[in-house]
Amino acid sequence: MVVALVQFIHDKHWLDFRYAELDSLLQLHNLEPRNVYQIPVYQTSAFLLINLPSFDLAESICKRSILIKSIIDLWAQADSLEQLISNVKLVETERRDEM
Repeated sequence: MVVALVQFIHDKHWLDFRYAELDSLLQLHNLEPRNVYQIPVYQTSAFLLINLPSFDLAESICKRSILIKSIIDLWAQADSLEQLISNVKLVETERRDEM
């Protein structure tokens, strides 16, 4: 499972359509939107965390979308800088071992 950060275009005219477009693209790829993301409390945010089976799928969704600016592969999250650096090094090692 890949955790990715979606960056939507941030235009007030399109706020109501972002999730509808994403839902349609997920369903096109036989994914249930409720299993991929949760609508955030602040729906005006330009960012959304999603869980996808592969990053190739993220690229496919991004290519077909009008309202998604980018989808970024999220390597790590943490509460402190030191913890984040440690987490990124772990992921980096794991990915190097996969190659």
